[in-house]
Amino acid sequence: INATQCMSQFSSQNEEKAPFGPARVWHWHDAYTFPSEFGGNLMEYGASGYIVDLPNDANQAQERLEFLHQHKFIDQHTRMLFVDIPLYNAALGVFVELNFLFELPVGGGVLISPRCKSLRLYRLQTSADTLAFVLECVFCVMLVYYFGIEVMKMTTIGLRAYWSKAWNIFDQLNFASFLGVIGLRVAWTVVLGNLKVSMEEFT
Repeated sequence: INATQCMSQFSSQNEEKAPFGPARVWHWHDAYTFPSEFGGNLMEYGASGYIVDLPNDANQAQERLEFLHQHKFIDQHTRMLFVDIPLYNAALGVFVELNFLFELPVGGGVLISPRCKSLRLYRLQTSADTLAFVLECVFCVMLVYYFGIEVMKMTTIGLRAYWSKAWNIFDQLNFASFLGVIGLRVAWTVVLGNLKVSMEEFT
């Protein structure tokens, strides 16, 4: 075997970042654009790298894969390859993301690490969702009721006497955490209401 180059282990210091390929078509993207990490068999990898999107059409996807193979998108310098597949189950209303990490060690071979993540974005689709929503509303009503009691206690005994008791401080911390959770839930609902998802992207 004639070896003309020495290939090192992957690290963020020696990661290639320059555009390459025909007409420099493939550009490097940093982890700030795609913030995530994936733990493989050899090490942890960030989301930095060169990204190629495959079209949904099978023939076009095949043509693009052949183009990548022809122009050596994966070569002896490649140390890992991520494959992300987003899916949508219309019957269950569940979004699924399949992640496959292919590690290419210096000594040769391929190590595969799969990962699957699922998420239900839309609520109130089942009776259990409706029950959970009703219980959340009851919780909010109870929270307002007990917060009103605490306000009345403040006005009765005075602010200094109220805040001098550790239990009252603990109650207010609980109220603050509950309000934070409710605020996040409301913000999440607003974001989902503005989210435009085309089912053609998953077919």
